[in-house]
Amino acid sequence: MTLLAFGNRYAEALRTFLLTRSERALLAAYELGREAVQTDVSVLDLVAAHNAAALGAFAATPPRDVVPVAEAAGDFLIESLAAFEMVQRGLTDARRAAFQQRRVMRMFSQLSIVLADVPVAANDRGSIAEIAQLVAEHARELTQADRAMVVFAATGLLPKITAVAEGEPLDAWSDVLGPRVDDDVAGSDAETAAAEIIHAAFVTHRGAKLGFIELSGASARFSDDDRGLVLQIAEMTAAALERGGVRGE
Repeated sequence: MTLLAFGNRYAEALRTFLLTRSERALLAAYELGREAVQTDVSVLDLVAAHNAAALGAFAATPPRDVVPVAEAAGDFLIESLAAFEMVQRGLTDARRAAFQQRRVMRMFSQLSIVLADVPVAANDRGSIAEIAQLVAEHARELTQADRAMVVFAATGLLPKITAVAEGEPLDAWSDVLGPRVDDDVAGSDAETAAAEIIHAAFVTHRGAKLGFIELSGASARFSDDDRGLVLQIAEMTAAALERGGVRGE
């Protein structure tokens, strides 16, 4: 691949990420960093491609939005450089944990911002269902569960709403950063691990129950941090629904 072709691909991927700010779009940064090593693109060439792409993005950005765009572009570069370094030098356990923690913090922050800002109407089934799906997808990604289910109980205004997220992770970070299993264990304990479940209720400040979230997976081994994250997600979700006027029993 020529440096021009790499630069063009990088610029397009960065534009897509700045528009969506999604984990799926951020995956492109990881793939570009990994591909850079495999095609002999140096780290200096990668940074040069980023600078050129970022300048183009800044030129099309209103002055009031330059700071958040710069921060997002920085996140994109960090992901590319992280992948570059992982492929080039390998990954120690300590660095593996650091990358995973940073990813979790970023996703959790995104979810908290969305739940704080999203408009919720007690009689709007569409907005309530959208929140349910959003929470299910983020919770599954954050904990690397096989399946996440969010259930909002029926109220006088709305029927019961259920959202499910399951399947393969959206990006390659789960494979790269997930717990490593020794070869001699992979064929035994990893395959026979009992299913685990995390369950947390959506409860308002007045004690009303609005539903619950449940995560499960035969291959998932949930940590105390995972359980704490799910409890925080349940609290944030209940607060968002309560602000929108949703009332439970």
